[in-house]
Amino acid sequence: MSWYKITFPLTTVDNDPKVVDIGRIAWEVFERENRPKGFGMLHATRGSFDGLNDLRLVYLSPVAAELCTEVREKYPMEPCDVPACDEPDIYWIMGDPLVKNELKPTWEPEPGSVEAARAEAKRAELERGMEEYARLEALAKAKAEEMARAEAAGESVN
Repeated sequence: MSWYKITFPLTTVDNDPKVVDIGRIAWEVFERENRPKGFGMLHATRGSFDGLNDLRLVYLSPVAAELCTEVREKYPMEPCDVPACDEPDIYWIMGDPLVKNELKPTWEPEPGSVEAARAEAKRAELERGMEEYARLEALAKAKAEEMARAEAAGESVN
């Protein structure tokens, strides 16, 4: 059995009626089926470069996808990889909490995506920060050596 996702445009509306409908249906199924093991629903987002084409992803675990026939009939679901616990804006919505243990530990953005660009920018920023740290550390070491030499020569150290 596979994980499934349903993709919607990310709207400025706090509660997209379609996403709310999926949640309502899933909750009813979860309760009706006595809270089955392996049932899980999560949300995540994907950005766009212009910010106008961002997406909301609704993930259903294999058990949830199998049991939620009404969701399958109303919304196009596509098989997908197991979501990762560190995807952008990932939220556990409901279900068997042990499903969280099935999530991949790390998420890799698709090459060319806005998330990949953001990750690259963050790596570059961290790299610049490490270079600046190394520069300041070398300066501090040089100053400490200068002060040690001055102290050894009996000079005043400020």
